[in-house]
Amino acid sequence: MVRAFPMKDPTFLLLLITTCVALGVFLAGCVFEFMGRRGELGGVVVSEGDEVSEVGGVVPPPLPGSGVEVWYYRWTDWLWALVICGFFVGSSLAGLAMAKEDAGEVDLGALEAGDLVAGIVMQLMFAGATALVVVKRVSLVRWLGLRWPGWAWVMVIAPGALFGMWTLGAVLQGVGYMGWLESLGVETQQDTVRLLHEAKDPMVIVMMGVMAVLVAPVCEEVIFRGFLYPLAKRYAGVWAAVISSGLLFAVAHPSLMALLPLAVLGMGLAVIYERTRSIWAPIAVHAVFNGATVAIQLMIRYEVIPMPEM
Repeated sequence: MVRAFPMKDPTFLLLLITTCVALGVFLAGCVFEFMGRRGELGGVVVSEGDEVSEVGGVVPPPLPGSGVEVWYYRWTDWLWALVICGFFVGSSLAGLAMAKEDAGEVDLGALEAGDLVAGIVMQLMFAGATALVVVKRVSLVRWLGLRWPGWAWVMVIAPGALFGMWTLGAVLQGVGYMGWLESLGVETQQDTVRLLHEAKDPMVIVMMGVMAVLVAPVCEEVIFRGFLYPLAKRYAGVWAAVISSGLLFAVAHPSLMALLPLAVLGMGLAVIYERTRSIWAPIAVHAVFNGATVAIQLMIRYEVIPMPEM
C-alpha cells in the first residue's frame, strides 16, 4: 500500500512536481535536439565534444556572437550537475519534508550569525568546485564572459528586470493568485524574509544582507546560469535549458508563494546570460532584486514604511 504524504500545505508536493516537470522539459529538449542533429547530418553520429561540419570535418568552437558557448562541456559534467541538484533541490525538498514531520516552524529569531556563515561558506565551496570542473578546459574569463564590453548595459537591464518582477508580483496579487495560495495554507513568506523580521541579533541581519546581496547572486549565478544552463543547452537546446534551469532555480528556494515569480526570474536570468554572454549581467539583476527585497523588508521592520495589510 502506498501511503500519501501527510500534509495540508501542498508546497512539498508541488515543488516535487515542478522538479519532475523540469526534468521532463530537459529530456524532451534532448530528444528534439538529437533528432534535429541526425536530420541535419544525415544520420552521422557525432562524437562527444566534437562539432561536425557539412563535409564531415571537425570545426573550431563557435565565434563570439552566437550565444553562450557550450563546446567545452562533456557528458561527465552531469555527475557534478547531479551533485548540485542533489544539494540545492534535494535539501530544499528534504527541509520541507522534515518541517512537516516536526509539525512546527523553526524559530528564526533564535538563529545565530554562525549559522549564516556556514551557509555562506557552503555556497562559496560549491561555486568554487563548479569553477574547477570547467576551468581545466576553458579559461575562467572566457567561460563566464568576464571581459564584457557592454557592462554599462547593467544600468538598464537590472532596473528593467526589477520593474518587470514587481509588475509580475502586482499582477499576481491583482488576479488573486496570492490569496488563492493562502487559502491552501501555504506559508506566505520565504524564510529569508521572515528572518529579516524576526532576527534578534543585529549581526544576523547584517550577515543575511551580505548573503542576499553579494554571496547568493555570485554563487547562484555561477552555478545555475554559468554551469547548469549551458550544460543543459549543450544537449537540450536553448529554450529547454532556459525553462528547466529556471524551474530548478525556483525549487531550490523552498517557497510555494515564490515558486512562480522565482521561476520567471530564473528563466529571465538565463535569457539575459544567453543574450549578453556575460555572467555580470545576471549577477547584477540578481543582486538588485535581492537588495531591493532586503531594503523593503528592513524598512517595514523598522517602520520606515507601513506594514502592508495581509
